[in-house]
Amino acid sequence: MNKKEKLKKIGIVLAIVAASLLVMALLLGVLNGLVADGKWSFGWTDYRYDEAGYTAGSGSLPYKAFTAVDVDWGEGLVIVVPCEDTYPSISEESESALTDRELVRWGLSADGGTLQIKHRASSYFFGNGKEKTLTLRIPRKMLSGMQSIRINTKGANVFLDDLMLSTVSVQTHAGALRATDCNLQSLSFSTQGGKGSYEGIVAQSLTVACKNGAFELKSPQAPSSLAISTQGGNVTLTLPKAASFTLRFESEKGSVTSDLPMQAGGNGVYACGNGDAAFSVSTKKGNLHFAIYE
Repeated sequence: MNKKEKLKKIGIVLAIVAASLLVMALLLGVLNGLVADGKWSFGWTDYRYDEAGYTAGSGSLPYKAFTAVDVDWGEGLVIVVPCEDTYPSISEESESALTDRELVRWGLSADGGTLQIKHRASSYFFGNGKEKTLTLRIPRKMLSGMQSIRINTKGANVFLDDLMLSTVSVQTHAGALRATDCNLQSLSFSTQGGKGSYEGIVAQSLTVACKNGAFELKSPQAPSSLAISTQGGNVTLTLPKAASFTLRFESEKGSVTSDLPMQAGGNGVYACGNGDAAFSVSTKKGNLHFAIYE
């Protein structure tokens, strides 16, 4: 084989390798758009944002006032709790050492009203990075003036404890949400595979969408509005015996059982007490059970 033929074969091999890498990158980008967070990307899951104004690492945040928190996290755990400090603080933990690019990022929005927290530095080809635990501590004095907390995760679980504010929104691809002893005006939770567990919380409006996960609520006060949608998970609502609501239940294979004094009205409509609050529960094959809050 002469030199010209060798170079030609080498060129063909390199072209095949390059084409294979290109196809792989495109496929991964397509899969990301279909099954991940819905963002189309060229290559591996990207994590792009404008890093201007962000600070890296854990510590006390030099802010005494903001009205909203926006958390964008990957895998691991997100914890939000109140504290008695003057300033809010952020800490992160990982089983392995973190490079500078893998450290948490935080900063205020352009209008100064929203604390923005990112899992890591902006990146094209490394996704959301390592599995980490984020703990956000917010002074109680600041919580009283806050309006909302929004948390978006890939697969990280979310834990909220002892929070009192207007609106909380949690969206995750595969993570679960656990909320304890919270007093909220509105709470919404959306997940593909995780489950929701609310214990001792009071929420005027509650919206839940679980594709396959189960959902449990234990509350000393029935919400004024409740909407739950799940495909395969069971739903358990533990409410005071004096709860008053009208329930509309839709399910292909699921059933309703209750320890509360409920009356069936036909066509999936049930009434408890005077029927004041509006409840809607939709499942594909999950069951719904009402228990008495003691």
